[in-house]
Amino acid sequence: MTRDIHVVVDLPDRESLRVDIYLVMQGYAYSRSALKRTCVLIEIEGKKSKLSSLVRHGNSLVITFEHNEISSTISSQDIDIDILDQDNDVLFVNKPSGMVVHPGIGNLEGTLAHACLRYIDTSLWEGFSETNRLGIVHRLDGETSGVIAVAKHRDSYSWITRQFAEHMVDKEYRAVVKGFVQKELFDIESYIQRDRHHRTRFVVDKSKGRYAYTRVRVLQRFRIDDGNFSYVALFPKTGRTHQLRVHMQSLGHPILGDKKYARKDSRLPDALMHLHAYNLSFLRCDSTEKYRVQAPLPSHMLKTLECCGEA
Repeated sequence: MTRDIHVVVDLPDRESLRVDIYLVMQGYAYSRSALKRTCVLIEIEGKKSKLSSLVRHGNSLVITFEHNEISSTISSQDIDIDILDQDNDVLFVNKPSGMVVHPGIGNLEGTLAHACLRYIDTSLWEGFSETNRLGIVHRLDGETSGVIAVAKHRDSYSWITRQFAEHMVDKEYRAVVKGFVQKELFDIESYIQRDRHHRTRFVVDKSKGRYAYTRVRVLQRFRIDDGNFSYVALFPKTGRTHQLRVHMQSLGHPILGDKKYARKDSRLPDALMHLHAYNLSFLRCDSTEKYRVQAPLPSHMLKTLECCGEA
């Protein structure tokens, strides 16, 4: 089953954008990859076009989407969430480790999207193509905890999405990694691509894949029993899938509790992922004032840091 969405492009004069970027900014899909997955046909001024085609102010678009059964059945669920802050435009939530952000195969209920739907007026989202991701501006891996922004209406979704696309959002993560990281402050620049042998993993490459840039600052080095660990602040300047996990693993300092990129540590065999989205900052809607929202460290990371000995 398919359905058509009709759009008239609204852009400043002389400005042009790829059609997929424009549609994501306007809230018609969660991401460019989601568009590619669900868009069956696109026409610009009546002519069959591609998602990479450029559009300008006044262009008439017709987008044919494949119907998504999951997105048509999602409903609000009474799930407790830690709300850090909110206003009429955005809801900020401290996502716990283990909670999936939006529904998909194997996770049809109990997601952050289900929980946040109680705080969103769905009438403000008419025409949004993937209601299973209603308001979700960005995402965190299921095992990663921390602050995540949820747009309350399509205008705020477009505003925030544009800032993410233009790398205007400041993000700080905190992590506990294995081993002593020697440099106090340094940058990691590489390309990241999918592992050809393990399709759910990613690897660093010198020239192939998508460019990724992370700044690392060491906050503390410590020991637990005879094991060395480092507590670090991570500042991703790009937003690639698994970027921080892959970058730290590539240095020989995988994140503690990362079941995909690190071996189980005998000293802390039951450790949850020690990666936390600590700080998020971006401009308020149509303003020069910034949101600055911080999520306190989760209990499992605090417990590890409390148990540490002097390095």
